[in-house]
Amino acid sequence: MPQGLQTLIALFLLLPGFLSARIASSLSAQGQRSDLERVIEALIFSFVTYVVYIALFGTGLPIEWLPTFQVHRWRIIFLALLACILGLLWGVIRSKDLVLRPLRAMRMTERTSREFIWNDVFANLEGSAQVGLKDGRNLVGWIGRYSDSGGERSLFLESANWVNDDGSLVKISGKGILLTDKAEIEYVMFLDDAPSSNDLPTSK
Repeated sequence: MPQGLQTLIALFLLLPGFLSARIASSLSAQGQRSDLERVIEALIFSFVTYVVYIALFGTGLPIEWLPTFQVHRWRIIFLALLACILGLLWGVIRSKDLVLRPLRAMRMTERTSREFIWNDVFANLEGSAQVGLKDGRNLVGWIGRYSDSGGERSLFLESANWVNDDGSLVKISGKGILLTDKAEIEYVMFLDDAPSSNDLPTSK
């Protein structure tokens, strides 16, 4: 078999790992990674995929060229499905912190699987919050959506209200307000209950 064709087949056999890595990264926030780190992650996924594959099908590859060139269609379909399942599982495990959470409970580590504290805090806390902006304005509302990247501090507040200097609330018409990076969020204070003017600190 020509050397070029062997290289193409080898790359094709590694595709399940890259598919798993792509699916996993789409489900959980990740920081900037080098190309080498991405390739290593894909190779690890490929290794796990073929361990399961060999356990079920033996050492026969989905594409074989000896003695003749053969493509085993159902094996390829199985590899694609397995790669998707592995990527989904790992993405959920990372985003829900399912591995390190019990280890933290046993005091074996203090880390979480989430790479950004912004994402980690909002994933564990919900409800109402008071948001302070750099220009001195304050808002309160229910946490609706938030950015999952540490470099982007965006937040969507539902049923939002502006907070006056005397602590009174001014309802924002509509479904809510989206605070982007340009709003320059300085702090987010998580409240126990639905906000009311009596519970909010006044500006000095």
